[in-house]
Amino acid sequence: MKLNLNSNLYLCISVFILYTIGVFIVGYNHEPWADEAQAWLIARDNSFYNIFFENTRYEGHPFVWFYLLKFFNSFNFIPSAEIYKYLFVIPWIFSVVGVYLFIFKSPFPTWLKCIFPFTFYIFYQYGVIARNHSIVFPVLAIIACMYEQRFKHPFLYCSLLFIFANINAFCFPVALILAVFYCIDLYIKKLNNKKNIISVVLLFLCLIFIAILMQKPENCIFPADMSFSLNKFKAGCYVVSSIFYNKFFIPNILLESIGIISMVILYLFIYKIYCNTFYKSLLFIGINFPTYLLFFCLYSQYWHYGYIYAYLIFSCWLIADKETNINFQLQKKQFLFPIAIGIIIVMLFFNIRNTYYAVKYDVSQPYCASKEVAEFIKKYNLTKYPINAYCFRTVSINPYFEKNIFHNYSDYSYVSFVEEIGEKYKILNDDYTPIIIYVTDDEYYSNYQNYIDEIKNRYYDFIFDGSICGLNFEKKSHVSTEMHVLIDKNIANDIHDLNL
Repeated sequence: MKLNLNSNLYLCISVFILYTIGVFIVGYNHEPWADEAQAWLIARDNSFYNIFFENTRYEGHPFVWFYLLKFFNSFNFIPSAEIYKYLFVIPWIFSVVGVYLFIFKSPFPTWLKCIFPFTFYIFYQYGVIARNHSIVFPVLAIIACMYEQRFKHPFLYCSLLFIFANINAFCFPVALILAVFYCIDLYIKKLNNKKNIISVVLLFLCLIFIAILMQKPENCIFPADMSFSLNKFKAGCYVVSSIFYNKFFIPNILLESIGIISMVILYLFIYKIYCNTFYKSLLFIGINFPTYLLFFCLYSQYWHYGYIYAYLIFSCWLIADKETNINFQLQKKQFLFPIAIGIIIVMLFFNIRNTYYAVKYDVSQPYCASKEVAEFIKKYNLTKYPINAYCFRTVSINPYFEKNIFHNYSDYSYVSFVEEIGEKYKILNDDYTPIIIYVTDDEYYSNYQNYIDEIKNRYYDFIFDGSICGLNFEKKSHVSTEMHVLIDKNIANDIHDLNL
């Protein structure tokens, strides 16, 4: 596919360069937190076989991201802890690929190509944070670029769908829907040759196998609750409203109403422009609907919200044709046009604003305190003493060492969600431990807060501050995640140069 050369080419090149440099700088200043560390440690300390058949079932994520991290962990001549310092390079590479394809090969107007890369999720959440979400948009962009050639390269297309399905739970249903539409296309176009049939059969067999393999084990204590409930439906309404606007400015009830109405208007506007056939209508709905189903009925966190933008862009990319511009010109005469354009402007404004605050806090202060804690432990050689670490977020310390340093982690360097093992990370016991590490801003802190209060007078308390920016950007502030290192006073008095 040739580049879309036009008079704005130099502007697009400038935007791409700015994005590439900007994400790299922010990533370089970013300290990985617990979710990033957990996946890294699983990849580092397990074989490909164990990752595929054991770890993924308890993590709730398929194998693709873990295998990618395993590849970067395979350079035996470089210590893993040194490689971990450059973990940000992985999401940076993929995000740059995705944005390059979006800017230079998508059918969208230049103004959108120049603004969308700097929205919160594309620039920061999926460009800087090293999680499986960072490879979603690039893979979607690759699929979109080769979509017209899918019949010429069925194995490649089906392989991309298989890879996409194995990124996470928010990708699997969309990959399945694209596979179904591919089968419909083959039937309509009478392309039932051996090559196409084998590709499709293998794809569906693999998808069925993965769906069975990823069933949650009975002894899994993974915190994500995948059950249906009315409260989750209400939470889904809030998610949609948060995506479109910002609760900092207007009350929640009014916000939710405005957000959902805006969503309906925007999708109706886009539907009229892009969906000029029944087939395109079904494809558009099929790609976008599963995400809302997951938001409203199953499970979501703020870092999942960007999938709404990604799938909206992706679906329009697939179905855009020569009539799209004609339909757009026709919509200018409709009363919904200025309203829809206003909604888009407001959405983009809040996204750019959120990018600014997230970048500001990540660059100016530690995103996670684990790096400072690890340096503190190394400086005073504290690993020679038993260390107990409690709460999930403390797992982010371990990647800075070549092996597990926590006494209560047993044979694992990461938090295990196997019930009989995982309980040890949550609740403190009465056994004496020279050094204790915990985080106050954690869902399990209440389980051991009373115990901490009882024993704290026997320890010196060293506090390290982190700032999970992005969680609270609507208040123009960060979320403090203090990490406490308690050192027994008798031991602390014997450590040379320790600032007591």
